Amino acid sequence: MVADTANEPTPWRRILLVWLGISVLLLAINWRSIAESRFLDPDDMLRLVQVRDLIGGQGWFDLHQYRIDPAASPVMHWSRIVDVPIALAMLLLRPLFGPELGDHIAVVLVPLFTLLVLMAVAGRMAFRLFDREVATFACLSIGFSPLLLMQLQPLRIDHHGWQIVCFLAATSALMHRDPRRGGAVAGMAVAIGLSISLEVLPLAAIIGAVLLLRWLRDPAQRWWLPSFLLALAGTIAALFVATRGLGDLSAHCDVASPIHIAFLGIVAVASAAIAAIPRLPRWAILALLGAAGLGGIALFAHAAPQCPGGPFGNLDPMVRQYWYNNVLEGRPIWVQPAAFAFAPALQGIIAVAAVFQLWRTSQGERRIWWFDYLLLIAGTFCLGL
Repeated sequence: MVADTANEPTPWRRILLVWLGISVLLLAINWRSIAESRFLDPDDMLRLVQVRDLIGGQGWFDLHQYRIDPAASPVMHWSRIVDVPIALAMLLLRPLFGPELGDHIAVVLVPLFTLLVLMAVAGRMAFRLFDREVATFACLSIGFSPLLLMQLQPLRIDHHGWQIVCFLAATSALMHRDPRRGGAVAGMAVAIGLSISLEVLPLAAIIGAVLLLRWLRDPAQRWWLPSFLLALAGTIAALFVATRGLGDLSAHCDVASPIHIAFLGIVAVASAAIAAIPRLPRWAILALLGAAGLGGIALFAHAAPQCPGGPFGNLDPMVRQYWYNNVLEGRPIWVQPAAFAFAPALQGIIAVAAVFQLWRTSQGERRIWWFDYLLLIAGTFCLGL
């Protein structure tokens, strides 16, 4: 959809320098927390325990956490995908610094590496759309977004940073000129995010809606959606086998499981079959895709009747009252403290307004891209609210 900037090389040196500057600032700001091993969230500490258990000999497919309720040893629905970079960093650093210091350095560096990957994707996108200067400012803007940096600061080793990277990588893939290739890359990126956590599912739906619009707008673009869905279903199935194995095929509401894969597979195959029929009117495309979606939902609801209410639909009322309702990150903006809600809401409004202006003043393919991006950013902003 968007051409490279005059075939110039991407300013990787600038991106790297911005990352180094922001990383030094993060280390300076968080030095006391780093020195005292004060993690931002209990999930970070539990992630560290899970990775240490893996290195210590716990099976790759064994996700039981034996330190929690030893008599029952609950299964953690946390993806091994997030464990891999942490474990690799620990294994590389332990021989140099010893187990304790090596692990400590690893949990400082891995989030900063995640930040580097995010800046690389964002800088590359901004360079393709504008120029070297804007690519630099795009990376700097990441460093001035408190909510974003909160998920990428030292010691923050839980999964949210990698989810952000996956969604931005999928968005970047939507700039590709080849619908099949771009859709496939976007689908693989979203599949990794979904394998990490089902929190990415609404974002996948927003991308799917944008790709459906491309199909309805121009039949030549119809392979965006089938390629996205086929790659999404295939990659998430492969990652399920690779990271969870075949020992537990039950339907779980809070993690990608075979029933989710079956739903995605039905919709993906149906969309490819529909796209293979040339010159379908728009109403027929919508009707056939709607029928496939309803069929997938019916299968999902039949196989996992406990899940349509969401991953926390079956939460014990007492647990909901005393735990879930007090986890602010999962609560809507109108129950947040005003001091916490105002800044991100204002940032979102400014971002949507800026993209609207870019769409309004652009021409040709650029105008089409900015309209699609406006839908993405407006959809994710409403989801964030």
